[in-house]
Amino acid sequence: MLLSLILLVAQPAMPQGPGTEEVLKMAGRATPHHAAAAAQKSTSDDTILINPQARANDWAQAYKFLTTRQAAIPVSFILTNGQKIDNIINVMVMSGGTLLSFELNTPAGIKYDIVKVEDIAHIQQP
Repeated sequence: MLLSLILLVAQPAMPQGPGTEEVLKMAGRATPHHAAAAAQKSTSDDTILINPQARANDWAQAYKFLTTRQAAIPVSFILTNGQKIDNIINVMVMSGGTLLSFELNTPAGIKYDIVKVEDIAHIQQP
């Protein structure tokens, strides 16, 4: 038994990647650079961790980009449940970065719609 113990101690330790808790901590303190690093360190090929603030800013920037390039063509957001948000006047990222506020021009006047970042599927401009 003593010989077995010595052999186990003499074996080099296998390097291990970051654990789930470490990756989540990295994603939580979140600059886009850190979020990208956390995504690269994820152990699953089909999982990517993205800081919600960075994703919200991307959606708002995409809206601004599309409306600036072709202002006459309306931009719509499509949600994961299939709902379409259109007649958008402005998109604002809420301070926590997990919600987007849409200012909408409706026949009844200006309305607001608040949407979770993870509920947005894509943005389109026909």
